Amino acid sequence: MDHLYQTTMLLPASYAVISEEEMTYLDGGKEILLGSVFGYDITFNTDQFVIFCQSALVNALLLGGSYSLSYIKNTIVSGANNGLSPAGTFYHTWDKLNGWSKLALFGIGTLAGYYAYGQVVSIIRTVKNIYNDLVNPMPVFNNGQASDTAAA
Repeated sequence: MDHLYQTTMLLPASYAVISEEEMTYLDGGKEILLGSVFGYDITFNTDQFVIFCQSALVNALLLGGSYSLSYIKNTIVSGANNGLSPAGTFYHTWDKLNGWSKLALFGIGTLAGYYAYGQVVSIIRTVKNIYNDLVNPMPVFNNGQASDTAAA
């Protein structure tokens, strides 16, 4: 029994060997040579930099969200321990915020509301599409219908 690694590799008919210099044009020059130190090349890989920036942004948002939720939880617990109602806790906390904090809270609340609205609309459309697919299945077209519509 032959194994794949024991046979010769079959290449497509349009196969062409590409040199390393031409690969730079195919890859788009992803690595930028910054210099050489002690015989080692120092390169800047643009793809890795983009991935790093995306990861840093996501981690910053997750950390900020975690601290925000922790602050909200601690505020609610503190208000409950002090005998305040949820509305009283909100008003007490709202009075301690400065103008920029109130504006940021309003903006984030608006974005959260818009996101929730989009999710609800998406769910409603999905349910409508599923219902339409079940109730009104696509008609079966045969050759007779296709020729009748083409002649008309």
